[in-house]
Amino acid sequence: MSAPDTDNGRTSIAQQFTRAWESVLATMAPAPTEAELESVPEGSAGEVRNGWSWWALAFDIAPAAPVLIGAPASSWQALDKLILGDDGSADAEAEAVSKDLINQCGSVMAQWFSGETGHPVVCQEAVTADPGLSEPRFAIHLKFPETGSAIRLLVSVPEALAGKADPLPPAAAAPGSPLAAGGRAGARRAGAGRVESAGGGLCPIHAGRLEDLSGEP
Repeated sequence: MSAPDTDNGRTSIAQQFTRAWESVLATMAPAPTEAELESVPEGSAGEVRNGWSWWALAFDIAPAAPVLIGAPASSWQALDKLILGDDGSADAEAEAVSKDLINQCGSVMAQWFSGETGHPVVCQEAVTADPGLSEPRFAIHLKFPETGSAIRLLVSVPEALAGKADPLPPAAAAPGSPLAAGGRAGARRAGAGRVESAGGGLCPIHAGRLEDLSGEP
């Protein structure tokens, strides 16, 4: 069996993670929100440690290979204000809001991973993290059309997780399961209807840049 294409796997995970953010914010944000994915050329992420806050979101199929999500602290605070109102909240409460958002995205992602792999996948609770030497290759732009603002999150998807997300061959799917009934598409229809974006299908990767609400470059 050939090795899974982890580059394509990481892109698929990043696309689905973008859809998860859009789905979760649709239920929590007071105004309509859009999410777009951008590829980040290698070595162009810039300084992502000083003044940044990072979260790790791990899944039991690869617990040592979590997805890392990072942004300047000011961006997380701006997102908190958009969720709770202009006054925002205290730092501890703001961190709780960010953690809750990421955990809900993780639940949506676990549902998608379950459909891809053919067995239940559990998301572990998000924890604060140090990005270490991780190289973010994706950026998710959370756009708020009513205000014309956007928040940019950097995302690092490890190769180890991308390899674990390789789907089972049709012969391995149990009779009557979503995979046996219709492959990946059947699994998504059966178990991931809630994560469909407004336009349906996968979120495209955009090459453009948006101005971050926090004012960070």
